[in-house]
Amino acid sequence: IRFISNKNDTGYTDPKTLADDKYIDQSSYLNPSQIASYKVKAWLNENADATYNNQTFTARIVIESFQITEYNTAILGTCNTLIYNGLSQVLVSGGSNVTYQNNEATEIGDYTVTAIADAGYQFDDGSWSKTLTCSIQEGTKPTLAMSISGETYGSGYKSGATVTVNCDSTSGISSFTVNNNAVTVTEGNNTATTTIDLKTAGTNKVTASCQSNNGLSDSKEESYTIYVYSSSSSKCGTYSCTVSSCSLCGETTTYHSGNRYASSHDLSTSSTTNCSIGTSPCSISCVDTDPDNGPWSCVETALTPTTICKSCSSTCSNTCWHT
Repeated sequence: IRFISNKNDTGYTDPKTLADDKYIDQSSYLNPSQIASYKVKAWLNENADATYNNQTFTARIVIESFQITEYNTAILGTCNTLIYNGLSQVLVSGGSNVTYQNNEATEIGDYTVTAIADAGYQFDDGSWSKTLTCSIQEGTKPTLAMSISGETYGSGYKSGATVTVNCDSTSGISSFTVNNNAVTVTEGNNTATTTIDLKTAGTNKVTASCQSNNGLSDSKEESYTIYVYSSSSSKCGTYSCTVSSCSLCGETTTYHSGNRYASSHDLSTSSTTNCSIGTSPCSISCVDTDPDNGPWSCVETALTPTTICKSCSSTCSNTCWHT
């Protein structure tokens, strides 16, 4: 209960002068706290000089009584310790007989949560509402390590150099690529070393990322130069050489004759075919060795074609380590 004024000027009456069983000391503007019944009187006296419709009057309002009831105590919760994870999180937990407003947030920062005591409850200081300031903190970023090992050559490494990617114990490998091609790894693998051998000549772009449970990540991108050992006229130069090659130097075909014995032929005379084109067999000669009972003895003559590749002078590519 709060009185507008305790002035005892003209037109005002000090409630303390009234013969009430109990009254509120309005000068201190305090709420009554003792559990009891109260009778309160309040006067609204118009200024003596005020005129309404050419009349001066006094208005009186009496609040007959009110009851102060004992309230149960609402328990206030506490702010949660929150680390940013990209998801909506509850700021205040716990407490009893209390409702929280604006109690969820996602981004890093400070937030004000309003706590409202349920009906029939108040906090231990007699209030019905309180505010708490809670925050979402930026967590610790994970750490990614990337390294390469192998035999150095020129400005890079010889083919077969090994790239190693490793995340710290708070995170896992979320991506790993070489020249924009994904490397298969076990998602969340943070306990074993993940490696790949680089065998492609030239510049190899390697990227990797580690991500922790709080949504924070660390990424790296490195470029490694790899040399391969092979023949290359543009990279290693050329030299004059003698080669034996059918396709480069041409070829000739010769025919070789040969005889073989056949088991038997149902022929009484020799049969000759065109041997100039290499038909095999090109002739068959048979002799009746036993006119009365025995088989014929036959000999086949054949020409066998043989291809011979020529040797010639040419230009050969040198072999070297190159990108």
